[in-house]
Amino acid sequence: TIMLLLTLFVCVSSALAVDYSNHKVIRATPTNEHQLRYLGELTSNYDFWKEPSSLLAPADVMVTTEEAHNLRVNLRYHRIPHEVLHENVQSLIDDSKTKPAENK
Repeated sequence: TIMLLLTLFVCVSSALAVDYSNHKVIRATPTNEHQLRYLGELTSNYDFWKEPSSLLAPADVMVTTEEAHNLRVNLRYHRIPHEVLHENVQSLIDDSKTKPAENK
C-alpha cells in the first residue's frame, strides 16, 4: 500500500509541480486506546498516508521539517512509539520516477 500511495503521490506532485524536499514520513504506532484516539484527532491537521485504525497498527503521516519537531514532541508526550520512516519524500518521488527507466 505504501508503493500505491507513493505512485499516486508522484502523479499528483508531478501535475502540480510541488517540491517535497525535506518532508518526512513519520510512523506512529498506538499501543492503547488513548493513543489511538489522539492520533485520530490529528488526522484533520496533518497529511496522513495511512490513518490510525487500530491498536498496534502503524499510522504514517507526512510532515514538513518544522511540523516534524512539534509532532514528535507531542508523540513523545503521549508516549506513542514512532520513527522517521522517510527523511526526504522528494527523494522517494525522484527515485520512483527513475526506476521504470532502469527496468527497460
